[in-house]
Amino acid sequence: MDIFKLAIILGMVASAALQAQNPYGRIEQPTMPQAPGQPSYAMPGQQAGFVQPQQGQAAAPVQGQAQASQGNPGGLTIQDLQQKGLSPQEAATLLQSYADTANVAAQWLKLLDDGQYGQSWDYASQNFQFTVKRGEWETAEQKLRSPMGRLISRELIQQLPAKDPQGLPKGDYMVLGYKSSFSNRPEVRELVTMIKESDGQWRVLTYQAA
Repeated sequence: MDIFKLAIILGMVASAALQAQNPYGRIEQPTMPQAPGQPSYAMPGQQAGFVQPQQGQAAAPVQGQAQASQGNPGGLTIQDLQQKGLSPQEAATLLQSYADTANVAAQWLKLLDDGQYGQSWDYASQNFQFTVKRGEWETAEQKLRSPMGRLISRELIQQLPAKDPQGLPKGDYMVLGYKSSFSNRPEVRELVTMIKESDGQWRVLTYQAA
């Protein structure tokens, strides 16, 4: 099977599994529709000097200050999450995950916006290291992103957590949905799936744009 077809299939499976399964009592925020056949690429990668955020801290800027969202677009509070059955500690941890994933994703997306596709590969998760090579990712993203033009705006409209979803490696995941506008495409839906890796840091697992 073609390597990019494999990446597309795996990315779509991952996103679908995460959006279908939520261990936090169906804690959802405004959802974003996905277009059929939306391109998806699983992201391999290495740390390569990227400074990930410690708990309670924002991620360090990459190639200039990224405009990082605060996360939690639905405005959920600890009290809201406790009403859904979470303990105060679990609720605080989840809210921190919203902030951390939003910050890391914003900086990673800025690399794409700046055309630094190779660096975006470097700073992503390692899960697809054997699926998509750095050069292949650069070529694919150049083809996908260049026609869009420059970024005009990007709004985080969805964050959906999942833990130990069926069919995927056990762990913590977060799906982030964006409503974006580019100079050549005024309406774009972007979807970033993130995974919390063994070192406790959040990194990008898949990226989709349509």
